[in-house]
Amino acid sequence: MSVREPLLGWIVALVCLVGCSAEPTPLQVGVPSTAETLADWDDLQTAVDAGASKAQMTILRSEKDGNAVVYHLVTVLDRPAVLRVEPGDDGVVRLSARVGRFGDPRREKELLEWVSRRLEELHGVETRSLDWLPPDIKP
Repeated sequence: MSVREPLLGWIVALVCLVGCSAEPTPLQVGVPSTAETLADWDDLQTAVDAGASKAQMTILRSEKDGNAVVYHLVTVLDRPAVLRVEPGDDGVVRLSARVGRFGDPRREKELLEWVSRRLEELHGVETRSLDWLPPDIKP
């Protein structure tokens, strides 16, 4: 048995240990979907709560990133999602969404549409009911 074989075994073991102990970084491919809408910044949390619910997602946490707010969500199929909201000029809010590790444009668009819709409904008013029930089941 040469000195190389045990040394090679130790090197492989060390690489495996270091690789397994590192925090995994999410693989993300492609470009997230984006949207812009007129909105009041103070309505953001309410709109994201409603929009995420309609898109069948749950908010896990949110965090500030400079002027932006980043929401980490999970879908009903346990896929990770991220919604980033940034204030723009003249009351415009920029949104970008990413669903899954490789992107899911249909689900991203759905999330952006529901959040944008609620932001638009609340723009310029203090309160507004959530009128998203189909006409046949409204009270």
